[in-house]
Amino acid sequence: VLQETPSTAGSMVFVSADNVGEGKFHVVLDGAMHTYHLDGSLSRVGSINMKMLNQGGLLEKDPITAMEHFEGVTYLLRQSGVLQGWDLQTATLQSELLLPQAPTFSDRWAGIALERQNDSAVSHLRKNEAEETSVFLHMSLDAFPPELWTFRLEASTSDSMFTFPTECGGVAFN
Repeated sequence: VLQETPSTAGSMVFVSADNVGEGKFHVVLDGAMHTYHLDGSLSRVGSINMKMLNQGGLLEKDPITAMEHFEGVTYLLRQSGVLQGWDLQTATLQSELLLPQAPTFSDRWAGIALERQNDSAVSHLRKNEAEETSVFLHMSLDAFPPELWTFRLEASTSDSMFTFPTECGGVAFN
C-alpha cells in the first residue's frame, strides 16, 4: 500500500487492538496522517488532515519527528520540543508537555519511548496493596555522538499527561 507513492514517511506508530496481530498503523505522509487497519492484510481506513493535528495551521512548520502509543494515548514529538498527547480516534488533543531544552542549540530531540516501571524492589506481603509505578520518558538526542536521555515523569493534576519534576527546571543537564 505504501509503495504506491514515491514519498517518504515522516513518522509512524502502530496501535495494537485486543486481538494479537491486529490494530491500526498511522503514517505521516504527504501532509496527512494516514490510518491503515492491520488484520493479516493492510487496508487503508482514512486520513487525519495535518491542519487538525497542527491546531488549525498554527504549528504548520513544526513537523512530527516521532510518535509513540502509550496507555491509550498517542504521543507526537514535535521538532520544536513539544510532546503532544492525542486521541487519534477522535482527533482531539488531550495535553501538551514542553520538553527540556536540549543541551546545545543545534541538538534536537529525535525519538521517544515511554515506559512504566514497578517502583517496588521488594514484593508486598499483602496482595491487595497497589503497586507503585513510575513513568519514564526515554528520548534520543540527534547529536554527535548520539545520546539517550531518560527522565522520570510525575503525574499531572491538570490533565491526562505527565510533567517533569520541578528540580528539572526545563533544562536537560548531564
